[in-house]
Amino acid sequence: MYPKLKNVVWERSDDEVRIVVAEPMEEIELSDETGLLETFLTLLGDGTRTVGELANALCDRTGSEISSEDVLESLETLDGLGLLVDASPGVLTGPQLERYASNLAFFGNYCTLADRPADFQRALLDSHVVFLGSVARLPGSSRSPAPGWAA
Repeated sequence: MYPKLKNVVWERSDDEVRIVVAEPMEEIELSDETGLLETFLTLLGDGTRTVGELANALCDRTGSEISSEDVLESLETLDGLGLLVDASPGVLTGPQLERYASNLAFFGNYCTLADRPADFQRALLDSHVVFLGSVARLPGSSRSPAPGWAA
């Protein structure tokens, strides 16, 4: 799992961090007397670290003893607030990531650590759709159905 912070902005206000979520528009205030939360949010910004790597990076940056279990507990809290998504690689190719970037951004609004935006896109790519219908002439229309179709 590669936890990544969703597209949010935050600012420090005294002993709190104010997080603003774009979709749905929401503001969350969390206590952060030591600045650890702000450092954690920064590390989550790019989604390139595993839980163990996040714990090590937090220890390096803050000088505090932080275990992987502590990081997992914090991730569960942030995920419960709808702030995280799993950015694990491998479900889509590079060109697909580029092509479906807007879809992935949309799906990211509704994902959690349990389901990745790329999983939703993969499900769409693997789907097959059949359209069934009939051809009908509209009243007053002079257009005939396509050749080979019965009116």
